[in-house]
Amino acid sequence: MYSLRRFNEPRFQRLDAIIDSLNEHLTTYIQLVGSATLPLPEVCAMASLPASAVRVEGHLQERYFPASEPVDLAERIIEDETRRIFSIGNEYQISAQPHSATQANHAVFRSILGERTGKVAALSPTDGGHYSFSAGVPPPHEFVPLPISAAGLDYDEVADAVRQSEPTIIVAGGSAYSRAIDFAQLRVAADQVGAHLHADLAHCAPFVAAGLHPPAFGHVDSAAIDPSKNLRGAGGGILVFRDRDAEAMREAIFPILQGSPGQLGLLAKAACMTAWSVDDLSRYAKRMMEVAQLLAEQISTLLGEPQYGGTDSHLLLYDVSDCCENGRIAEDRLRESRILVNRNQIPNDLKPPWEASGIRLSSTVPTILGYADTDVVALGEAICTVLTGSDDQSGVVDDLLARFHHPLSAVT
Repeated sequence: MYSLRRFNEPRFQRLDAIIDSLNEHLTTYIQLVGSATLPLPEVCAMASLPASAVRVEGHLQERYFPASEPVDLAERIIEDETRRIFSIGNEYQISAQPHSATQANHAVFRSILGERTGKVAALSPTDGGHYSFSAGVPPPHEFVPLPISAAGLDYDEVADAVRQSEPTIIVAGGSAYSRAIDFAQLRVAADQVGAHLHADLAHCAPFVAAGLHPPAFGHVDSAAIDPSKNLRGAGGGILVFRDRDAEAMREAIFPILQGSPGQLGLLAKAACMTAWSVDDLSRYAKRMMEVAQLLAEQISTLLGEPQYGGTDSHLLLYDVSDCCENGRIAEDRLRESRILVNRNQIPNDLKPPWEASGIRLSSTVPTILGYADTDVVALGEAICTVLTGSDDQSGVVDDLLARFHHPLSAVT
C-alpha cells in the first residue's frame, strides 16, 4: 500500500532512520490503539505536494495574500464534500482551517463562552471524554462533568444535571466512549437552559455519516470533525457551525487561536473527504462495528463486559484489574507481543492517567486490512492469552502480521 523512499545520502541518515522506523511500525505491529488509522493513498499523495509554496493567510472569503487559488480550491472542496457526506443543511457554515479537532473545540469555547463566566458540560477523561474537554476550558470558565452510568449516558440523568448546573456549552462526544450518542436527546437537555450544543465527532464521524448512529446535524449548534482518525485522512480538523455564530467562530480560529492554515493539511483533507462515497463509508463503518463486537466477544471471556456494556462503534474499553496491576502493564505486555493498545482510564478510576486501570482498543486497522471473522477471533484469543501470560502467542501474531501487515509498506 505504501512505498517509502529513502534519501540514501549521508547527511540525511537520520531522516532515513525515520523512514525505516515507520516501515517497521507498519509491518511489525498489529495496531489497535484507539485513534489508529491507515491513511488513504490519495491523502498521502496530496500531502506530498509542494503546497507550502502557496502563501495563505485569512479565511477563504478574506485572504490577505494574492494568488492563493490552489489552497482556495482545496478549502472549497473540503466544505462541499463535508456537506455531502454528512448531509449538512444550508443553516450551517464550515471552516476547513482548524489544525485539529481540539483546535476546533477551543474555537467553540472561545466564541460561545464570551467574557462572562460560563460552564462547559462534557464527559470527563475518566468517563470517556477527551482531555481537551476539561483542560481546554479557558479560565475563569468552569468544567462540569456529565453523569455516566454503567450502560453509558442516561439522558434523563443528563437532563437533570443540566438543569442543576446550567452550562453555557454541552459537548457531545468522547475519546473512549464506545456507545452511540443521541444528539436529539441532548438538544432537548440543552434547550432547557439555552445551552449551545457542540458535537465532537472525532471518533464517531463515519457512523454518524453512515446513519448507524443518530444524526447530529439539525440538532447540534456546532461540530468538530477529525479526518485523521477512522476517516483515514491526515492531521487537521473541520469545524461546522450555525450561520448565526459564523463571525465569532471564524475570528476565534483566525487570528485568535492560530495563524495561517496548514496548506498540506488542507490538500490532504480535500483528498480524504473527496475519496469517500456514502455507500463505501457505510460498508466500512458497518464492518468496523462488526469487528469490534466480535473482538469484544473474545476479550470478554477474560476481562468481562466492556465498559458501558458494549460497543456501537470501533472502540472497546476494558478494565484490566483482574489480570494486570494497571493499564500500562497490560499495554507493555501486549506491545512485547507486537500488539498495540493504549492504557486508558475507566469510569471511577482511582489510578492516574499514566497508569490507568484500563485499556482502549480500536477495530479500525483490522477492518481496513480486511481481517476475516476467523482472524478477529484469533486476535482476540491471542490478546487474552498474552494478558494472562499463559502461553506463547507468537505463532498467531506472526501469521496475522505476515498475511496483513508485512505487505503494507516497502522501503526503496
